[in-house]
Amino acid sequence: EIVTERTYERHGITLGDGATVFDVGANIGLFAVHVARTVPGARIHAFEPIPYLFEALSRNIAEHAPAARPHNIGIADRAGEAVFELDRFATIAATMHPEVFDGPTADASLAAWASAGLKDLDTVTPQPWMRVMRAWLNAPVARAGALLLLAPLVLALRVRKAIFLQRLRLPLETLSDALAESG
Repeated sequence: EIVTERTYERHGITLGDGATVFDVGANIGLFAVHVARTVPGARIHAFEPIPYLFEALSRNIAEHAPAARPHNIGIADRAGEAVFELDRFATIAATMHPEVFDGPTADASLAAWASAGLKDLDTVTPQPWMRVMRAWLNAPVARAGALLLLAPLVLALRVRKAIFLQRLRLPLETLSDALAESG
């Protein structure tokens, strides 16, 4: 998504030589490293509030984007603290807004999730077999079979979530403050 599809560089967003980039929610720093490699003279500030992700971000920046500056803080509309929810085995889904996962998708069927996943995969690397799988998952008999086969996996994932889900209270600052501090 970051390198091949350039998802962060769409909708009129371009990064010229010497651009200043704020990577908010930098995770382990993939976008910061990408910018350092592709935008000459870029000034990069990478913000990640979760301590062990910040450690990985700092290591990656030190090795692959030494001019970038890591910041161990979250960016929000107001300074203070927020509770972040994360599964340390699925860190890309860390969030300070877990309520978004309680919306309409929370009750989606396993077949709908699988079909959506195949559709996403098909956009990255189109393969004829993916279209066949999506069509198969839309058949009622196939959906029932998929649920029976995958029910133990779904149960295991829910148990795992209950065991591994962490909630951390972490500091936040405003974008305005971060801009002022960065110069």
